[in-house]
Amino acid sequence: MPIYFKDLIIETREDVYTPAEDSFFMAKNIKVGAGNAVLDLGTGCGIQALSASSKASHVLGVDVNPHAVELARYNANLNRKDNTQFRESDLFNEVSGKYDTILFNPPYLPVDEVGPLAAAWSGGGDGVEAIKKTVTQAKKYLKPQGSVQILASSMNHFQELENYFQSQGFRIEELFESKIFFETLRLYRLTPK
Repeated sequence: MPIYFKDLIIETREDVYTPAEDSFFMAKNIKVGAGNAVLDLGTGCGIQALSASSKASHVLGVDVNPHAVELARYNANLNRKDNTQFRESDLFNEVSGKYDTILFNPPYLPVDEVGPLAAAWSGGGDGVEAIKKTVTQAKKYLKPQGSVQILASSMNHFQELENYFQSQGFRIEELFESKIFFETLRLYRLTPK
């Protein structure tokens, strides 16, 4: 059954993370400048990438799950988003080039599950493994004046995360916050100092 979000039609399937409150919150609030080159890490069904594509010159979405890549391509074709590409990659492993904006709705639940679908929500014992791995590598893939927009949950202890972002040489801007069910979500923009 398709999901209708803004002007997009998003198809889903059982072997790919289905967009939930975190996905919609991020897709609604990301900031992409006209003509930006955008990288969407952990693209899933492509909702962030497709949302960004309305302003971006080019969007590359990557995911470790090959079924997600296939679905994101399908959704791009369904929505006639010709400025998007998708490829299989574990975060930055198969990525080259530099980007104005890097988007990441990370797996942030503090659980140690494994498998292609579990990679969409399992953030390791403390819930921040993928977040830290991304932040430590991100500067190599940013253009001058580029930024990382990353989602975090109150389950990840905001202050500890912010301290980590600063220790990695980033300025922090909280773009948006929303309370949903049992958690609070924050969308951060990180820019190199």
